[in-house]
Amino acid sequence: MSTQKDRENATTWAQETLIKLGCSAVCNRFQIEWNSRFTWKMGLAHTAMVKMYPYIELSSALWPYATETEKYETVVHEVCHIANAYKTRTDPSYVDDGGHGESWKKLMIACGVPPNRCHNVKSPIDLPGKNKRFEGKCKCKTWQLTQNRITRMKRGVHYFCKTCNTTITIAKSILKQT
Repeated sequence: MSTQKDRENATTWAQETLIKLGCSAVCNRFQIEWNSRFTWKMGLAHTAMVKMYPYIELSSALWPYATETEKYETVVHEVCHIANAYKTRTDPSYVDDGGHGESWKKLMIACGVPPNRCHNVKSPIDLPGKNKRFEGKCKCKTWQLTQNRITRMKRGVHYFCKTCNTTITIAKSILKQT
């Protein structure tokens, strides 16, 4: 679980990042929430103002196993999503190309953080849902899919590979080694 110091550091890093990116107006409305169900992802940005304010969720389950650098980069990563959405809403000339596109990458680089999509935090314990993966395939590669994604696919949701533009299909169940 995250400590009070972790929470304070995350808040400070988030506010500093928002100010650095010219989004200081968001600081008053911005919040950080901690999610114990995040056993595979380190964080998630909520930019759609579902709760009337932008916020990020951080993994309280993985946080203790991350280095200070990984924690900092995770906060910056998620805050860059918030800043990207804010700039899109407030600056007509700003172009948000979605998710982890070029506009988000530029914000990450401006913060001095590599624009990586995924974390490498390793947990020494077996967290629920962390290791169970299913294999999916498209024409160009093999994918590691979560149980949630498999369930959605079985219900008719289609996912597409951005490289070969073909549907990703369920291949077989595998257990991902940590």
